[in-house]
Parts: sequence; C-alpha cells; structure tokens
Amino acid sequence: MAGDLDAFFRKHIGTILRAAFPETASTATSLFVRDYLVPNFEAQLRVLREACSDADVLVAPWLHHAASAAAEVAGVPWVTLVYSPILWMPANRFTWALGKQMFGSILDDPVNALRARFGLPRRRHLAHEGSLSP
Repeated sequence: MAGDLDAFFRKHIGTILRAAFPETASTATSLFVRDYLVPNFEAQLRVLREACSDADVLVAPWLHHAASAAAEVAGVPWVTLVYSPILWMPANRFTWALGKQMFGSILDDPVNALRARFGLPRRRHLAHEGSLSP
C-alpha cells in the first residue's frame, strides 16, 4: 500500500504533541488528512481495486476511506471491522457526538473530493458512521 505511516508520525509527532487538548486531535487529524490520506488515497484505491477484481467481499478496518471507495468502484460489497466492543455504548455517545462534529469539517470535504474523482457519491460523517459498511 502507498504511504509510510511511520514517516508521517516521525515528521509530525512534535507538532501533534505540542497542541493543547482538545486541539491535539484536530491537529493530528488535519495533518493526517493533508499529508497522508490525500496524497496516498488514489494509489491505495488502485491497489485495493485490483485486489477486489476476483473477490466476493472486501473486509477493511473502520476509517480506511480508500478501501470503502475501492469496493464501491469495483462493485464489491465491503464489511467494516471495528475493534472496539464499546463503540456504541451509552457512556461513549457524548464523546462520539463531539468527535463527529469536530472531525466532520476536517475529513468530509477532502475525502469527498477524492471520491468524486472516481464518480462516487458524497458521504457524510466520514470520521464516524459514514465510513462504516452498509
């Protein structure tokens, strides 16, 4: 897959750690979108679309936007893996609602611009349920 996540973190860890909470998360997300997701999206989509050519289904982690787009382009259903058994528990609803509001403005427009290059429709709340498989 395209992209070197370790290199991204080596480059930006100082900036991310210097940001005051809660700006830490928005700073990290903004940098991630600008310097990792956007530059690597098309290359990752091409690799995954090729992998889908003979597949019945694509299984991908939550928030892997190139994977969901590749499955859509290839016409293959995808299944989202979420590794948190407490994701939708009532104790977390406030945190997730806040995160949805905070990260939607950072993630939705850039990812939807990338999706549009492949003729894919816009999706909302891509930092949360908008990135989950149907």
